[in-house]
Amino acid sequence: MPTTSSGAGDWTSVVGSLTISDDVIINHDVDLDGIVNMTGSLTINATKTLDTTGSNHNLTVSGVTNLNGTLTGNASAITLNDDFNVNTGSTFTTSGITTLGGGGTYAMVVSNGITSLQQTGTLVFNNTSRSDMFADGTKAQYNNVTVNASFTHTQETHLGGDGTQSHIGGDLLLNGSWNTKVGSDSFNLRVDGDVTVNNGATLTANASTVWFGSLTIASGGTYSA
Repeated sequence: MPTTSSGAGDWTSVVGSLTISDDVIINHDVDLDGIVNMTGSLTINATKTLDTTGSNHNLTVSGVTNLNGTLTGNASAITLNDDFNVNTGSTFTTSGITTLGGGGTYAMVVSNGITSLQQTGTLVFNNTSRSDMFADGTKAQYNNVTVNASFTHTQETHLGGDGTQSHIGGDLLLNGSWNTKVGSDSFNLRVDGDVTVNNGATLTANASTVWFGSLTIASGGTYSA
């Protein structure tokens, strides 16, 4: 049974953390005043905002997260264990660590019609089997990215691009694998910071053009051009 917000205000955790088993619909502006764990899905409706308001109000969602309004993470940790859909007209801003589980087809889908995606912290893809991100748009910016999975990053992820390049403004840390080719299509990869390919990890560039601030391949890591 879904739980829908009944009015704007604070979502207070009086015992340190709050666990909600229903599917949650944010239909008003809501501020978190503590740690919130949702075992169902989360939907933030258009023009409405869910704001963690600080650096220690962690948010965990086990089900699908549908963002149609605004999610402001600040420096709080956000863990989304199923699909994360950043839909038309939405805004996602965070300076903390956002961990994506990717329980469905894609770990993260960014619509072409989003208002803004400003990820100045670290985005972690944590599915142990596969985590794809389909970024269908030019208004998304990514800082640090960590991949702990078999990963395919498709389409444009940088302001003003042409739809053929994945652009990371910070560092790329690979503990899993990154392949620039999706089916018969290859996507260029630009990382302004450092790229680290750790033991057991693989970076496969195929025929793509790649730009790295620096590249470190640890013992047991594999880079294939």
